[in-house]
Amino acid sequence: MVVIAGDILHDSIPVVRPTASLTVALERFRQHDGERLPVVNDTATKRLIGTIAKTDVILALAGSTTRSATIVGSTVSQ
Repeated sequence: MVVIAGDILHDSIPVVRPTASLTVALERFRQHDGERLPVVNDTATKRLIGTIAKTDVILALAGSTTRSATIVGSTVSQ
């Protein structure tokens, strides 16, 4: 039997909007075990515009913003 992506996908992963505070993002990370959260344009269409890493959120809250954030198709340095 061949297992495909659809067989193991998770469709209840919490998401954040680009305008969400880092505190909100950290709360979303508490809701699941992953290291990244999808960043979506809005909660209705949920079009993926990028991801946010748990480590980046923690570092930013600690005052360190030297890491780069990945946006779909490109890298943006802060």
